[in-house]
Amino acid sequence: MSERIRGTVRTDLIKPLHVALLENATRFAGKAAFADDHRAVTHGELEARTRRLAGHLAALGVRHGDRVAICLGNRVSTVESYFAVLRAGAVGVPLNPGSAPAELAHPLEDSGAVAVITDAAQAARLRFAPHVRLLVTGDDVPAGAHAYDELAVTEPAVPAPDDLDLDEPAWMFYTSGTTGRPKGVLSTQRNCLWSVASCYVPFPGLSDQDRVLWPLPLFHSLSHIACVLSATVVGATVRITDGSSTDDVIRLLRAEDSTFLAGVPTTYHHLVRAARQRGFSAPSLRIGLAGGAVLGAGLRSEFEEIFGVPLIDAYGSTETCGAITMNPPDGARVDGSCGRPVPGVGVRVVDPGTGLDVPAGQEGEVWVKGPNVMVGYHNSPEATAAAMRDGWFRTGDLARRDDAGYFTICGRIKELVIRGGANIHPGEIEAVLRTVDGVADVAVAGAPHETLGEVPVAYVIPGPSGFEPTTLIERCREQLSAYKVPERILEVAHIPRTASGKVRRGLLAGEPGELRYAATDHEESSRESEPDEAVAAALRARLSTLDDRAQAELLEELVRGEAADVLGQPVPAGRAFRDLGFTSLAIVELRNRLTGRTGLWLPAGAVFDHPTPSALAARVRAGLLGLRQDVTEPVTAADPGEPIAIVGMACRLPGGVTSPEDLWRLVAEGGDAVSAFPGDRGWDLESLVDPGRERPGTSYVGHGGFLHDAGLFDAGFFGISPREALAMDPQQRLL
Repeated sequence: MSERIRGTVRTDLIKPLHVALLENATRFAGKAAFADDHRAVTHGELEARTRRLAGHLAALGVRHGDRVAICLGNRVSTVESYFAVLRAGAVGVPLNPGSAPAELAHPLEDSGAVAVITDAAQAARLRFAPHVRLLVTGDDVPAGAHAYDELAVTEPAVPAPDDLDLDEPAWMFYTSGTTGRPKGVLSTQRNCLWSVASCYVPFPGLSDQDRVLWPLPLFHSLSHIACVLSATVVGATVRITDGSSTDDVIRLLRAEDSTFLAGVPTTYHHLVRAARQRGFSAPSLRIGLAGGAVLGAGLRSEFEEIFGVPLIDAYGSTETCGAITMNPPDGARVDGSCGRPVPGVGVRVVDPGTGLDVPAGQEGEVWVKGPNVMVGYHNSPEATAAAMRDGWFRTGDLARRDDAGYFTICGRIKELVIRGGANIHPGEIEAVLRTVDGVADVAVAGAPHETLGEVPVAYVIPGPSGFEPTTLIERCREQLSAYKVPERILEVAHIPRTASGKVRRGLLAGEPGELRYAATDHEESSRESEPDEAVAAALRARLSTLDDRAQAELLEELVRGEAADVLGQPVPAGRAFRDLGFTSLAIVELRNRLTGRTGLWLPAGAVFDHPTPSALAARVRAGLLGLRQDVTEPVTAADPGEPIAIVGMACRLPGGVTSPEDLWRLVAEGGDAVSAFPGDRGWDLESLVDPGRERPGTSYVGHGGFLHDAGLFDAGFFGISPREALAMDPQQRLL
């Protein structure tokens, strides 16, 4: 591909997406558009199904500009939902289906979603406001919900509006920010299609002749733009799969005769190893795209040498709706660089303090301006104002640019840990760890990992009673996604901080400490997981001699035994794999073991669809015996007789007031709540008072209103360090 073509923006692709769908329905009506492990949809069907779903959404009360959440895995229905919500004139809000319910509660509430499209398993574990309309995929549709699959094939009473302007908000992707609180990034069709037209189509030469294999999560912004939108506007064919197993990627590369592969660096690391150890090849493959993190020079050269095709990568963000810079497939390469700016996008390297550009070779913050930059953060004008300056988006990333214009990322002001392409904010983990008894102070930082790039590591200062590392890990598993659980826990005596109290994360790795916990590193087996009918037949014959209950017990023990071997600890039958700490690599290892024991091929996604040993055992039984098996999860109903529960009420004020009655007595008696400075706070009272007002940090009065016994506040219980508690206002100390 010539430099001229790569520098050309395909402006013909920037048009309302319902128009592109209609054009494809004419040009490629019977050609496969998207397929997953369960079903496929042609370009003609994609237009018709999304049109019907959009009409049904409108009939259900979804209005122009309303938000509709999409909480689905790597399925064709996810792609359809993206377009259906758009055609209804609403704003799509993709959510990570692997997140814990507590993590999903914020975007569901913050977005104000009036409808949610999800599956039965998610519908059972999540809680929705009464007014939210629920569309559920599959056969097991709970009472009160609408059957997605039925709506997709029946004509609605209301036609699809198809009235969303190119410059109106179309999607809201939640991304971790500098505070760790996810913010909704609003983008338009034009924002996202600019990245399609300037980068993800012309750079790799994507066309209707391509057969794309896409194992990256569809809820992510990169997948939305580089896969869902790019493949659709050119009329390509996409095979969607769960990306946690390299064996599955290898199998599909062969079966689908794929020409275009996407993956995180971890994917390509495993493909290189498979080629070296097993002689794997992909003769039809013409290009690879790496996302999630910048490729190392060694991995890129190894892959290109073995497979004989270019491997391109890019640097971008959710706020820029895709790539900021990209390495062209046949251009010059600079080791460690993420390439040069994509056409039509302005990129600067700026001194974050002065806002002035820094010279070539000097480190600064990356600022971006162009038609791809977001509209702003949802309901966060302050955050939007902080991120934008005179039309330039401040990425928070540090980089250098050489004389030829190639960028090299040096670090992140935002301090995110990127584990296998997934963003983790240290503050999320720290907040959970601080809730555990025995933790006086804690900080989390990323540590290098050969396969995943980075993993979170926790540095913990123990309280007087000390802490149990297993308790810390258990608490994280309860409240966080599995990929956010710390890989290691070190006990330290000191956490380096700035003068203002901010953690100096770059220095944490140099702190002396004792390793208290290290996760088992589940390196994926180099042996392919192949079904064996002889093994399956033997197990089937054994099951035929047992009644239903005995069959279930036998398979449940088999699953629990293999799971315990992978995890290194006993596994209860009804406990979710995610809550037990199973990472994606551990899940693939479990799948491989079960394939060996049962002879039955299982997709890695089966463990997510059947999230407990009991449910997975039922799935194995159904597969062996040819039974119909639905995924169900129990739903705990709210008590209608107790819509509000008052947990407790309290009152504390200066003057010894500990109840409303005390306050009334103080007022009625005309008492004085002012007293001398208390002696139980740990304050240096001799130097604290300066009547002459000559010394900063002192008080010129010696009396005030103070809470009785506030010095007994247990800082460690609330995850506050003793030093921090000493400097806190008593009202804050009482939370």
